[in-house]
This record gives sequence, structure tokens and C-alpha cells, in this order.
Amino acid sequence: MFKNWTIKSRLIVIIFCMAITLLGIGSVALFGMSKAKDSLKTVYEDRIIALDQLTNIESLILQNHLAISANLVSQTSDSISINTNKVEKNISEINRIWESYMTSYLKPEEKILAAKFADDRNKLITQGLKPAIAALRANEIKKAARIDMDVIRPLYQPVGQGIKALRETLNNSFRQRPWVNFAVVTGELACVWHELRRFSSHFLHFPFSG
Repeated sequence: MFKNWTIKSRLIVIIFCMAITLLGIGSVALFGMSKAKDSLKTVYEDRIIALDQLTNIESLILQNHLAISANLVSQTSDSISINTNKVEKNISEINRIWESYMTSYLKPEEKILAAKFADDRNKLITQGLKPAIAALRANEIKKAARIDMDVIRPLYQPVGQGIKALRETLNNSFRQRPWVNFAVVTGELACVWHELRRFSSHFLHFPFSG
């Protein structure tokens, strides 16, 4: 049957099959690109922003620890005023960032770590930072030094470990990156689609002869 077909007829059949293939691949590629875009948006909003928030929180917590220690060295009224105000400002800023972080998507493991961190940090603030600030403002330097040594430093350790654990959990989710593989496959399909279109376009302009 096919032996009696002309070259033109055979090419028409080939182009028709390629057109069907193009429609299939094109539909899959477009659908995949849409899903990849949504995945990348989710990763940015719930992962990258969250990682930046945790990094800022970690930095502010460290600043508070250093500010209290600095007052024990430089005991002038101006230094105490500047550093204690800075600690209070940082506490408020951490609260603001933390509230925003908690509205993002959290995995079950992250929820457990977040709850422990919040509890540990609350202890650090109520039992360590606020009493130290009060002692410094009352010019009770020895009492502030005792609070720093006996309370703040021990309570700082679980807080620091907690924020690092949260960041590490986020980093692990980036290493798995299933959305990247999906995006790569989608991109490859789009490339195949483009090449088939170019190939078929070449044949559509090819001068047929019986």
C-alpha cells in the first residue's frame, strides 16, 4: 500500500504525525512550565524569604549578647543607655520578624523546632536580658555581670542551637530540590517542542514534487 504513495503523500503523512506530536509535547511543556513557575514562587515565598528571616533573627540575637557584654566592659552611662536601648529595639524587631516567619509554610519538623526555639528565647528574654537591662540601668554592674554569666550565657546556647537547627532544616530542603528537576525536564520538553516546530516548518516550505 505505502509503496504506491508519492513522496509528497509520504511527507504529508510525516508532517501530520509531527504536528500531532508537536501539539502533545507543546501542551505538556506549557503545563509543566506553569507548574514550575508556581513551584519556584512557592520556594521563594516560603523557603528563601524564611531563610533570610532566620538569618536576621540569628544576627540580632548575637548583637544582644554582645551588647550586654559590652556594657560590662564600658560602664559609662552613655554606653549603658545606648546598648540597653539597642537590646530592647532588637527584641522588638525579632518579635516582628518571627511573627512573619510563623505565617509561612512550615513542615512538621519545623513546627517542633520553632516551638522549642520560641520557648527557649522567651526564657532568655524574661530570665536573662530584661533583668540584666534593669541591673545595668540601676548601675548594678556586678549584678548584671552575674546575670550574664549564670543566666544569659547558659540560656543563649539552646537559643543559638535552635535557630541554627531551623536554618539547617531549610538548607536540607534546598538540597533535595525536586522542583529543580521538574523545571529541567520541562525545559527539555520545551526545547524538543521548539526543534520539532523548526523542523516541520522547514518541510512545509520544501518544494514537493509528485
